[in-house]
Amino acid sequence: MRKAIIAILLILVNPLNAQDLPPAATEGPAPISADTIPMIPLKELPSERIRLRQWIAEGRAIMALPYLNSYLQQYPNNAALLLLKGEACFALERYETAVESFSQGVKIEPAKLGELFNYGRALQNLDRHDEALSVFQSMQARKEIPFQIRGLFGEGLTLQAQQKTKEARLKFEEVLTIDLQFDRARYRLAQTLMTDEPSRALELLDLVLRRDPLQHGAAYNRALVLRNLDRREEAQIAMARYQQILAGRSRIALLKERWALQPTEGPVLLELGRIHRDLFVYGEALRWFARAGAALPASAEPVLETVRTLLLAGRQLEARQLVQRLGNSDVALQAQRLIDDATTQEE
Repeated sequence: MRKAIIAILLILVNPLNAQDLPPAATEGPAPISADTIPMIPLKELPSERIRLRQWIAEGRAIMALPYLNSYLQQYPNNAALLLLKGEACFALERYETAVESFSQGVKIEPAKLGELFNYGRALQNLDRHDEALSVFQSMQARKEIPFQIRGLFGEGLTLQAQQKTKEARLKFEEVLTIDLQFDRARYRLAQTLMTDEPSRALELLDLVLRRDPLQHGAAYNRALVLRNLDRREEAQIAMARYQQILAGRSRIALLKERWALQPTEGPVLLELGRIHRDLFVYGEALRWFARAGAALPASAEPVLETVRTLLLAGRQLEARQLVQRLGNSDVALQAQRLIDDATTQEE
């Protein structure tokens, strides 16, 4: 029955905004010293790089770095390892080390320069703007459209950092002519319009927040734009929402640090789900509750939290379908009571 419940929770995860969901966790040990990591045969490196890249994508770069350092002791001229270390260091905001690793990797494999968005971002964070522009322009020279788009966006970021607002605006607009779904460019474009075209900036920020309710920068700038438009009551509400998002993100960041070290710690997974639900990010909340179900197979709480979230998201039919799949179990009875209570309140 417990395995069936876990399977049901995973099936039910139908995020409202899939691109903002955390990736599925892979098992991994707590961070260790590079000196204690055993040597690895060269033929096993490709699969190991995939695993470490997944950790970095999950926000667990702190775990991946000792392995990368250890493997680089064995294979100091392995470009793929050097570039992956650059990604890990960038994720940890160790920009100087990231630039050093990226640079070493590119010297070995120059063709990789046009793929390394975070190399340019690391240079940018170190105020090495000319070098950052060179990286982003190399990306634009690639044939693949995704690299071209990221290169354009990176160039816009660099121009914006240099206070070249109008030039940056043109780059962000160019990105959106190619890819209307690129909300990072939409947010940056809104920033460049806040003074000259506040109404248009507000429209752009509203769209960004519809797609990503936790985009705190967009929430803050939205409050500023409303204030500048003399819509003071709306501005106060928007600022309160920004503060709510900021507090939630801080709590999420702390919990994710624990999750990075202990990916199957059930109470942490449940709390992450509840915080996202409180912030109305229901799809992501469901994903965390599904993970909690896998970590706590003997607990009814992940199922009950899933039902609560489905009801709040207006997905009553899915909540009822979940209860039906649970059969005549105790957790099904508890879940049904939640549905009945919600129905009574609506009446």
